[in-house]
Amino acid sequence: MARAIHATALALGLALSGSASAVSLTGICGFPTDDAGNWKIGWYNTHGPDPGKNAYITVGDVDGSFLNSGNSASTGIILDLNAPGTYRVFAFFDGNEMTAGRETWGVNLFFDGNNATPGVSAFGRARWTTDSGPATFSANGGNTLDITGLNSVAGANQLSYTVGDKTITLTSFATTADVYSLDRVDNFAVGASGRNDHIAVMELTVVPEPASLAILGLGIAGLTRRRRR
Repeated sequence: MARAIHATALALGLALSGSASAVSLTGICGFPTDDAGNWKIGWYNTHGPDPGKNAYITVGDVDGSFLNSGNSASTGIILDLNAPGTYRVFAFFDGNEMTAGRETWGVNLFFDGNNATPGVSAFGRARWTTDSGPATFSANGGNTLDITGLNSVAGANQLSYTVGDKTITLTSFATTADVYSLDRVDNFAVGASGRNDHIAVMELTVVPEPASLAILGLGIAGLTRRRRR
């Protein structure tokens, strides 16, 4: 009986680890908001052919290589988030946008090709070089934008997105003005523009869903006990 229980637990754990859900970040759209998180004017995104400025993305290092380029389908992104851990994401867009009336910025994150409905939405005050202390931000359920910037959508009103056995949480977010003193992108292309870039800096933390961890733990426990017998 005990041997059967151990075998079942082991099978459950191994089956879970072999059938984990895939998840990818496939779109980012940012925009100025009012104090309630509602879109005001303008936007940047990873969509390409629309009037908004393009966002060009690096991961891990602000000086890293861009995931995307151009002003077409190549402006899109697919960032694999399957491995648990923290992903530091930098979204570059061309400068001269942090003006009076644009002190608060929001961001919508889109997952798994569903670029019409955000999975995570946040907004907070932009950051300047004179700011100190941690950036503050909140979940956004206001009137926001889809990936194209051309259609209004309700914000997700959440900072975490769960798919299958994984939860992705936006644990840090700030839209920076001249903080990094870098000029790496123009409005619609990678390359210097003569203006310092604005950079939305985000951290995404990916963790396995607790129930999946528990089942996987049963499998590991079953394997350990079986080896000891």
